[in-house]
Amino acid sequence: MTVSLTKFIDFVNTSGMPKMKVVEDYLSSGKYEPGKDFYKRFRDAAVDLHKEDLEVEYLEKVFNSLTDKKKRPHYAELNKGYRTFLKSRKISWFDPPSVICDATGLEISINPELGLIIGTTPHIVKMYMKQDKLTRSNVNMTITLMEIALSDCIDEDTVITILDVRNGRLYRASAKRDTEKIMMQLELESDYWKKVASKR
Repeated sequence: MTVSLTKFIDFVNTSGMPKMKVVEDYLSSGKYEPGKDFYKRFRDAAVDLHKEDLEVEYLEKVFNSLTDKKKRPHYAELNKGYRTFLKSRKISWFDPPSVICDATGLEISINPELGLIIGTTPHIVKMYMKQDKLTRSNVNMTITLMEIALSDCIDEDTVITILDVRNGRLYRASAKRDTEKIMMQLELESDYWKKVASKR
């Protein structure tokens, strides 16, 4: 059983009985369906923008082509935030690595969307596009797991980050985070996930 990093972190941040439902819904959902992925078009547009070295106006074209009224207000915010992130930055593309990580005892797919050289420093970027506030705990857990999973795939000067797209802000993990305690928590959460899954 492989779980996406985003879904696993959502699960970790859920408390009480709804936690079980996260697992049950994930197991019942079956295969990934691109058509049901609310933010897929924007993620793809961001990748194409850098990979194909397009002008930033490309994001506006993607937004203008949307016919789904539910997506339009969200994509407008994402578009604005991403343009803020790009402002005054010299950026070029490289292909980010993807791996399956079992460091917590649960197979978690680590698929960062962007590999960006910002200035002269390579950045692995996980995009966060939800309306919910991106918490420091979320940042630390996500980046810690990514660092462990990708340690054999990247150079030591590569920075692993999370981009809060709506706000155009790039986050790094806290310098004083306790990696050992974070991993202990993630291992306990993985055990909980597997226990719920085994009852189905």
